[in-house]
Amino acid sequence: MRILRRQLMDLLDEAQHQQELDMPPPRLRAALLHDSLKLLPHPDSAASKERIVLQSRTISHGSLHRHLITIRCPDQAFYLNAIKGYLQRSNIQPINQQTMVATMQCDEEYCDVYLRHPDQQSDDNFMFIALHLSATLVPDSETVCQNISAILRAVDLSIC
Repeated sequence: MRILRRQLMDLLDEAQHQQELDMPPPRLRAALLHDSLKLLPHPDSAASKERIVLQSRTISHGSLHRHLITIRCPDQAFYLNAIKGYLQRSNIQPINQQTMVATMQCDEEYCDVYLRHPDQQSDDNFMFIALHLSATLVPDSETVCQNISAILRAVDLSIC
């Protein structure tokens, strides 16, 4: 697990560098790493059989709440476009959005995660999408997560 954590940290750094994004604050970076690690398609986990998995958390400071939503889905632009369309229609402005395409290969001893360029199509690729939603007075991100999940499942059904 420690190796995967280090690999994932390196991948997030590399993706941020490629996308020319500012480094997130340490608390947000730790949350993103933790949630992404939970979403990796481990061969033994039930989540790995799912094509779409979503993790959310709220970071609060006083009465302001920021929502971090991390998604693993197939590597196809339709999923990201559907999320962007939903956010725009709902007047939700992400503070930050990061997307990376990766693949994971495992043997009996350990797994390796590799960052892939979006043009390197493969059925083994998956996409991580991390959304950091604007500060809000609403402490619960459940409705937004349910809507995003429903939209992604509808996209998935239309593609399969």
